[in-house]
Amino acid sequence: VGNARFDARVNVAKASGYATNINGSLGANDFATKGYVDSTRSIESTYTPSLTNTTNIAASTAYTTHYQRVGDVVHVWGEVEIDATTALTVTELGMELPIASSITNSSELAGTAAHEDNTAVQIKGDPTNDRAKFRLNPQTNTANVYSFHFSYKYVAP
Repeated sequence: VGNARFDARVNVAKASGYATNINGSLGANDFATKGYVDSTRSIESTYTPSLTNTTNIAASTAYTTHYQRVGDVVHVWGEVEIDATTALTVTELGMELPIASSITNSSELAGTAAHEDNTAVQIKGDPTNDRAKFRLNPQTNTANVYSFHFSYKYVAP
C-alpha cells in the first residue's frame, strides 16, 4: 500500500489529539496500549446515593450501590428501601447519579426495579434535576426493599 509502514506492535491505538482520560490527554502522535486505554475508560466502584422523597414517601433508605462506567455508558445496580405513605398510589423517588451527567430527556436514563410482592418500578431520567426518577404504585404502605438497575449515557454537565 504505497509507502505505508507496518510494524509488529499489537493492541495499540493512535490518539486523534482529542483523546482524554482521567489521567490527562494523549497527544496526536502518542501511542497507548489497548490495556491502558481500557483501564482509563472503565471504572467500577460503589457509592451511597442521596435520595429525594418526591411523592407519597414517608421515608427512604439508600444502601451501598454499585456502578460501572465503560466509555460513556454508566450502569448502576443495588437496593433501595421505600416506605410509601399510601398503598396503590403513584409514588416517586429521586436518586443521585454516581457520575454526574447532563440529562436532557427522560429516555436518556432507563431501568427497572422490583419488590417480591410484584411491585414493578419504572426508572427514567429526571432532566430537571439530572438524576434517576423511580416511579411506582406500591402494593403496601410499609417499608419495602427494591432491587434495581439502570443505565445512562454520560454527558458532561
